[in-house]
Amino acid sequence: MLRRAREGSSGLVLLVVVGALGVMALLAAAFVSMAQLERKATQQRVYATKALLLARSGIEDALARLSAGQDPDAPESRYGGEDWDADGALSAVEGANELYRVGTLNTADCPVSQSMRSSFYTRISAASASPALIPVGGRQRACSGRFSAGDTYALRLLPAGGIHVNGGDPAAAATAGYNAVLKRILGTLAEAIDRQDGVNDGLPVDQTDGENLILMRPASGWRSLDQIRQAALGGSQARLEALMDQIALDAWVDLKVIAPTPAPALQAMSGLSFQTWADIKLGRPDPLLPPVRSAPGFEKIGAKVVGRAPVDLAWARTSRPALIALIAGLKGLYLDESTACNAPPIAADLIGTLRPAEIVLDWAQPTDDCRQAVARILSSTSDLRTWDQWNAFCDSLSMTGIPDLAQA
Repeated sequence: MLRRAREGSSGLVLLVVVGALGVMALLAAAFVSMAQLERKATQQRVYATKALLLARSGIEDALARLSAGQDPDAPESRYGGEDWDADGALSAVEGANELYRVGTLNTADCPVSQSMRSSFYTRISAASASPALIPVGGRQRACSGRFSAGDTYALRLLPAGGIHVNGGDPAAAATAGYNAVLKRILGTLAEAIDRQDGVNDGLPVDQTDGENLILMRPASGWRSLDQIRQAALGGSQARLEALMDQIALDAWVDLKVIAPTPAPALQAMSGLSFQTWADIKLGRPDPLLPPVRSAPGFEKIGAKVVGRAPVDLAWARTSRPALIALIAGLKGLYLDESTACNAPPIAADLIGTLRPAEIVLDWAQPTDDCRQAVARILSSTSDLRTWDQWNAFCDSLSMTGIPDLAQA
């Protein structure tokens, strides 16, 4: 009986040992798995840091080239998208390596990550004008710079301008607040492009195409030019190319922009006389009565502050349609000082009366306030870089509602 008891104890010990070994094996496997995960996480952090430094290097390289006077629009450094040999046709090399809209030569609308002719591209050799291609993901791609470790970056320089098509609130109605203003601006832009040749034939775009950039805009905003081409321009590449140099998908938005006075408030203040400039700003012609308009506030759509994206004037002066779109229909009030009075029977001194004024665009006429203002901007030798210069220029403009004597 004693021997049987010992045999039973031995079996129990064996089971305990096997169980302990199993637990230790599981712990070892867990430790190995955790070590592998930590190693992968460390690699990801290293890759992310390298990518960030590589991107910064590309930006610094582009800034240095521009500072040195290198022209990004020169044939030897211009961005060409998939047009590797710059011949305007889809060659065998380009067709074998394209992924973006296969079967079509994509140039300005091609993402830089899939380009075969990047800005400031690296050449095959000093004697060749063609970009050097490197394998990326099984396809040949251009690069703008290469490091000794083999890392490369590709650049694409875009014009510093364009009307922000994702301004306002894409999730709100097209008729809401600044969305409606942007719809009018983009419609006018497309119509001005249409009429550049003096003919209103809807080619290459018309007013409807511009308005569709807001009417067809998804709630998340436009993410690519190709998305615009398909959703808003009926798939027309010609219409996209007519607009894409005039618009911007991304832009800095100034959320501290004060919303312009709404049209009803302008009408309410028109014809009223004021005693001081402070009263004009407060919309209060009579200090003893409530103001005729509410205090100005930030640009909002509903409760959301949306701001506005500024347009670079230096860029706008290179585009007559953009200037027309931005200036057309601007309305405001001017102070008619001919009504100023400081004698009876007026009970108080008056500095003048507010009158309405507008920069009118009338396509039915050979010229108008808007096109005259655009012509003056394009012909002006002033840099228009200071507020004094800009104010002096605005004072010289002709506006419907302001008599010549009042402007002088």
